[in-house]
Amino acid sequence: MTRFALPFVFIASVAAAQAPLARYRAAASSLSEAKAAVSSAQSEFATCTNGRLQLAFASSLPKLEGARRGFEKSRKQAERTRQGLEATRRRIEAARSAKHGSVAEREASEAIYATRLMEDYETPMATVAASVEDYRAGMIEYAGLMKRYAAFCATTGITDGSAKTFVKELTPQIDALAQHAEKSRAQTTQSPAKDVSSR
Repeated sequence: MTRFALPFVFIASVAAAQAPLARYRAAASSLSEAKAAVSSAQSEFATCTNGRLQLAFASSLPKLEGARRGFEKSRKQAERTRQGLEATRRRIEAARSAKHGSVAEREASEAIYATRLMEDYETPMATVAASVEDYRAGMIEYAGLMKRYAAFCATTGITDGSAKTFVKELTPQIDALAQHAEKSRAQTTQSPAKDVSSR
C-alpha cells in the first residue's frame, strides 16, 4: 500500500512546491507596474521648480529617498535569496535522481525528497514572494507620495505657509513609509537561503 501512496505524496509535494513559485512569479510580473508608477512619479516630481515648496520639502526628501533605497535593497536581497533557493532546489533534485538499489531505498528517497523540497525550498520561497509583494506595495506608496508633491506643486499661489502646511501633512506618511522600508529590509535579511549541499 505504501508503494501506491508514495507517488501521490510525491505529486502532491511537487504541486505544493509550485504554489510559492507561482506566487513569486506573479509578484515579480507585477513589478513592471510599480516600476512604471515610480518612473512617472519621478518625472512629475522633477518638473516642480517652486522654490518655496522645494525649501519646505528639503528635510523630508532625504527620508523619502532613503525609504526608496531601503525597498530596493530588500528587493535585491530577495533576488539573491531566490537564486540561492533555486541552487538548493537543483541540489535536492540531483540527490533524488541518484540511483537506488531496492524499492525500499527508492521509497525512502522519495519521502526525503518531498520533505526537503517542502522545508528547504517551498517554505523559504513563500517568504521571498512575500518580500517581493511588500517591495511592490512600498514602491507604489512611494510613487503616490511623489505624485502628491508634484500635484501640489502644480497649483498656483503657493506661499511659504501653504508649502510648510503641505509638507507637515505629508511628513507622517513619509515617516510611515520609512518605517515600512526598514521593517521590510529587516525581514528580508532574516530569511537567507539555506545551503543544504552537504545533506
